[in-house]
Amino acid sequence: EMCIRDSYRASVAGARAAGDALLSGKAALNAARLELRQGVPALSLTQDAIADLQALPDSRDKAFQLVGAGELLRRIARAANDADVAAKAAATLRQAAEVALRTSDARSASHARGYLAELALDQNRVADALLLNEQALFDAQRSGAGETIFVWQWQRARLLERAGRDEEALATYRRTLDSLDAVKSDMAAESWVNRESFRDRVSPAYLGFANLLMRRAARSGDRAQARTVLREAQGILERFKTVELEDYFRDDCVAKYLSRSRPVEQTAPQTAVIYPVPLADRLELLVTIGAEIHQVVVAVGAEALGREALALRGLLEKRTTYQYLPHARQLYDWVIRPLEALLDGADVDTLVLIPDGPLRGIPLGALHDGRGFLVARYAVAIAPSLTLVEPRPLAQAKASVFAGGLTEAVQGFSALPYVDIELDQLKSQSEGAQLRDRTFTTGNLERALTTKSYSVVHVASHAQFEADSRRSFLLTYDGKLTLDRLEDHMKLNRFRDEPVELLFLSACQTAVGDERAPLGLAGVAVKAGARSALATLWHINDQASSLLVAEFYRQLAQPGATKAQALRRAQLSMLGDLRYRHPGYWSPFMVIGNWL
Repeated sequence: EMCIRDSYRASVAGARAAGDALLSGKAALNAARLELRQGVPALSLTQDAIADLQALPDSRDKAFQLVGAGELLRRIARAANDADVAAKAAATLRQAAEVALRTSDARSASHARGYLAELALDQNRVADALLLNEQALFDAQRSGAGETIFVWQWQRARLLERAGRDEEALATYRRTLDSLDAVKSDMAAESWVNRESFRDRVSPAYLGFANLLMRRAARSGDRAQARTVLREAQGILERFKTVELEDYFRDDCVAKYLSRSRPVEQTAPQTAVIYPVPLADRLELLVTIGAEIHQVVVAVGAEALGREALALRGLLEKRTTYQYLPHARQLYDWVIRPLEALLDGADVDTLVLIPDGPLRGIPLGALHDGRGFLVARYAVAIAPSLTLVEPRPLAQAKASVFAGGLTEAVQGFSALPYVDIELDQLKSQSEGAQLRDRTFTTGNLERALTTKSYSVVHVASHAQFEADSRRSFLLTYDGKLTLDRLEDHMKLNRFRDEPVELLFLSACQTAVGDERAPLGLAGVAVKAGARSALATLWHINDQASSLLVAEFYRQLAQPGATKAQALRRAQLSMLGDLRYRHPGYWSPFMVIGNWL
């Protein structure tokens, strides 16, 4: 970014030398934005840009750039709590609005007034902000700019909430998300072209709406009304989970996989679905058991929760110490202990968690109540969202399994010698095809997945999931198979009556401390057309992995066993082995998606 900043500054100098005030103003604003992103309050650059722009005759370009300069000043003023800079921001935005009106530029006028409303909100002048927002929305509707309408409707929802007008705020939030649906594809495409996160642009609208709904439910004295409100909040969170996956994979077609989803209460008795929602001031736990939804509020903010989750994740991978234990207990106290009476009263035996933020990167089965691990009490599964999962029981007929893997060291990755044992055990337990080592090439794997239908696809090879899905891959003998390529060659199964039941990825690794990386694990089954995936958060001891895999498939073959129960039994068998008692060996394995 330093090179980019230097280039912008060079452009400013060059444009001024050439007498091009518009170009120098644009370059100065771009440099200022970059510096502000790096934590540098680029006040002088912004003021220089304004001076360049003010010397120009009225035009739409001038109005647009003045809007950008005014918004930069507003952000600088907010960060520094500087009233003088805030006054300069207001003056610049008012000038931008005047130029926009003189040049019949409704879009720039809308942005100028919308940012003036944001400035008024920064100063707690809510009534003024609402009036300015109304004008911004009117101009946005005149301009027909769908994205701008979404932004100012979202602003209006926040303003109404700040003013204590919750009913109006909720109605406005609903209109906000409806307007977003109309422009979501275009906004997402623009974000991806600019290498930005579409999720970050729109998440406050979804989470703000859900937050207000959950607060309203907590205040309600009417159980039936609270249930209705919580269902709406859960529905908003479901929509947001789809947006997250679409943003991770840079594919706005994830929503087309929703058609096969069914309500969990119809298919999964003795199961609790837990939505942990980390917010700045609290943790909300939405728990669905049967047809009932419950709300539990825990007094811990997202920042503290994130610190504990990150510490637990790092220490679980240190298999020679018990330093993880205080963090495993603390997270249990926050996420599970408040639900114990509820779970025990409903005779729950399976927990399906739809984690968010820092909770995505930890194995929840390793949480500890002071006497034992969570996995000792419950089968645990992860779902990207309920609407992206088809909760359908596993067919008990003998599985047709494709298995492939590497035992040799290739492309700088270590050897996996116990994969031979793992694949041999699979061969003895199931019917199907296998590829290993020199035959486990990208081309052979792709041909295998496209020429025949399998109920289980098992890959015992290194796999990496990064914050950017384009850098995530499965390792083959001669290359790296991206998630998009894997999808291309498995998607023929997606709309068959019997698609792939399970995609098992042994020897995975996700980036530590990056909340986006586990989205690859959560979404790979959805994208690849499988009902579920079983994968690891980090690469573990090769021998331990082969033992757990063999036990998982033995347990899965038992009558009536679900995938989550089979994994739990396999993990308990490892927990009972003195060599592998540490959760660093068994806990990173997770069932993701359809846990039945």
